[in-house]
Amino acid sequence: MKKTVIALLYLLSPFLLVFTIGHSSPIKYASIGRALPMVVGVVGYTWLLWQFVLSARPKFIEKHFGLDKMYRLHGVVAVVALCLVLVHKTVNENLYGETIVTSLESVAFTLFAGVSAISMMFMWTSVFSKFEILQKVIKGVSSIKAFAYERLKLIHNLTIVGMVFMQIHVLMSSSASSSRLIFDLYMLYFFIAVGSYLYHKCIKPWLLEKRLYEISDLKKESEDILTIVIRPKSGSSMEYQPGQFGYFTLMSDRMPLEEHPFSISSSPSDGSELSITVKELGDFTRSTSNLKIGDRVKVEGPYGKFSYLRYKNEASSIFIAGGIGITPVLGMIDQISCTNRMRPVLLIWAVRSGSDLIRYEWLKKLQTVMPNFVFVPVVSSDRNWTGRSGRLNYDVVKNILAEVDFIDERTGYYVCASPNLTDNVRQYLKKLGTSKKQIHYEKFTV
Repeated sequence: MKKTVIALLYLLSPFLLVFTIGHSSPIKYASIGRALPMVVGVVGYTWLLWQFVLSARPKFIEKHFGLDKMYRLHGVVAVVALCLVLVHKTVNENLYGETIVTSLESVAFTLFAGVSAISMMFMWTSVFSKFEILQKVIKGVSSIKAFAYERLKLIHNLTIVGMVFMQIHVLMSSSASSSRLIFDLYMLYFFIAVGSYLYHKCIKPWLLEKRLYEISDLKKESEDILTIVIRPKSGSSMEYQPGQFGYFTLMSDRMPLEEHPFSISSSPSDGSELSITVKELGDFTRSTSNLKIGDRVKVEGPYGKFSYLRYKNEASSIFIAGGIGITPVLGMIDQISCTNRMRPVLLIWAVRSGSDLIRYEWLKKLQTVMPNFVFVPVVSSDRNWTGRSGRLNYDVVKNILAEVDFIDERTGYYVCASPNLTDNVRQYLKKLGTSKKQIHYEKFTV
């Protein structure tokens, strides 16, 4: 119910302004030719404003939808809003010609469109991963320093400049200048958006500085995988569910000061300490080898709905991970081993090499203390591997699932892998008759 209310408020909020503007000038907007550009302009303007609210990661919204779905909505609605603003801009220029008001809108639109195009290319990796040529282009451009992660974030923040131009444009419009109520509504919407932006960029980082963590241990899991264990410098650790993730800023002078999302690989059963497990896949993750015990860490979170604890009706769990997608799964299995050892659990873990199977001995040992735990690693490219080998295709998934006897309508499936593998596994499960409601997934991108 709450999800529906939030979604309706988000999508229908422009129509308070639309109704007020239409009611204030009924004769002016009596014809469809005059009313339509006003409606699409107000809807586009309002939805663009709300993008700043979503980008602030508000917990009261995220806890109902999950941050991944919220950000996908953020991207889609931003594109739709820009299209509406373009329609409004084009029609108004035809009606009124080039004026200072339309010029301000042109500047705002150009800023939004340019920044959005760059952002979509580098932030919608799960979409572009389906196109090999685009992936190669993006990878090549990403290697240029001008398009480094932090610089792209700075470019993305230029949208606030575009929003200021857009706000000046609407305040100079005839509807705002002729009605105090309309002017106040425009300002209210603007202050909600800008307030969210300033809280996220200024106030929240300052608050997080007051409850820093520090690195208490560094565990080399393999040649290119490191587990970073942290604990609060003072006070208690944040409360989280196994499988969730957070945004971590590793505050070391030996690596870039950047905020990055990582799944939490520990469980609440580990006490005040929490862990993230990082694979060296880029410049930032490679620099984690420079970390030292005692380095400070800023943590924001937790986020995500990828946790078996959220689904009380489930009696058994099947985890399907690809590569480093094992990290949130490790936390969930650890929690189960500490709190409910009799729970039926199947772990299918697809990797390229046997050396990628971090904590392999721990997982094997769990089978002796958890009588209903089945662990099936699948290795695709290792001649020395003597276990199940090959790619994780439909037949492999089907055969492994046929080997366990606890699958029913109360089984939850948790898939965490690259975007392509995640999508493929979801299709395999649906083909096998699994209900969509039973499948929970999280995609990781690099």
